[in-house]
Amino acid sequence: MTIAYAKTGAAIMVPSSSTLKPGTPEDLCGLKIGLEQGTTWVAQLQKLSSDYCVPKGKGAITVNEYPSAPEVTQALLSNNIQAQVEIAGAAKLIAEKTKGRVVVSSEHLVYPQTLGIFVKKGNDELYQALLKAFEETKKSGEYTAILSKYSLEAAE
Repeated sequence: MTIAYAKTGAAIMVPSSSTLKPGTPEDLCGLKIGLEQGTTWVAQLQKLSSDYCVPKGKGAITVNEYPSAPEVTQALLSNNIQAQVEIAGAAKLIAEKTKGRVVVSSEHLVYPQTLGIFVKKGNDELYQALLKAFEETKKSGEYTAILSKYSLEAAE
């Protein structure tokens, strides 16, 4: 049994001085982008590049992988890449820590994923207690505050 509680995903970031403001993955066609090694977005962006960008004549997405998010941001700030793809919550923190030198250019989550609480089948008592607690956080406004704080969206 699952209680879906939020959606997270990637955000696209650019230097605040950039004239480029990619809002969707398709806007990354023809750009040199950076992200952390091993994220699921590497394969998704490479597939987008080969299946969409190149056939449409928009140019391939050049994907550069780095060992850590701070290294990607450093590459962005030193103009070695044109955009950074990062988990939304971290993207918000990066924008704050760089004192606005890096901004989030995407308005919506990129490649969203649903987060959930999983309860072992048959444990109805725990499941119902969690559902009740979740509904109470929604009514109190705490749920909305948490979503905002961590750059999450409500689960559907």
